[in-house]
Amino acid sequence: QTPPFVVGSTPIFNDLDCENLITLGKRMGCNTGTIGEENATDDSYRISNISWISPSHYTSWIFERISDVVQNTNHYHYRYKLSRIEGIQFTEYKSTENGMYRTHTDPMNWARSEDRKLSVTIPLVAPEEYEGGQLSLYPTGKEQIVEQKKGTAILFPSHVVHEVSPITRGTRYSLVAWVHGPKLS
Repeated sequence: QTPPFVVGSTPIFNDLDCENLITLGKRMGCNTGTIGEENATDDSYRISNISWISPSHYTSWIFERISDVVQNTNHYHYRYKLSRIEGIQFTEYKSTENGMYRTHTDPMNWARSEDRKLSVTIPLVAPEEYEGGQLSLYPTGKEQIVEQKKGTAILFPSHVVHEVSPITRGTRYSLVAWVHGPKLS
């Protein structure tokens, strides 16, 4: 039985790393989060600000840590054939904007030879620093609330329905990554 999600037991990013990642994400210049390949915006469906962290000499440590936890978790829990991590998304959900992302999946890209197989979310702030912003997964249609620990990776199959509830106080920051592999049959 494949688990609907796996939460790491130890953080892959410490407090200083998380602060640096928030600074980096903001410095990259946040834009309004969009929906789908058409880059549509819909404030009734998603309210967030995002920026993209691409692989470089300066960001290789981020990709390496995420890759290590993905490979280990995949080996013990999912056993997907994996090939690469897509660019990493820094996401900011603000209470002043009622930040949220309603139920969705991380869709496969039918035009390419690979699918998104695993989704990774890494909270960059402790849950006490904001209210709302709950990550829920619906692997069987029934809500499963995911414990969010600062700096710790949460992995789940990309086809699982999930959402981030509205933020009511503070700001929730996270990194999100998708791991690709050969197309699912």
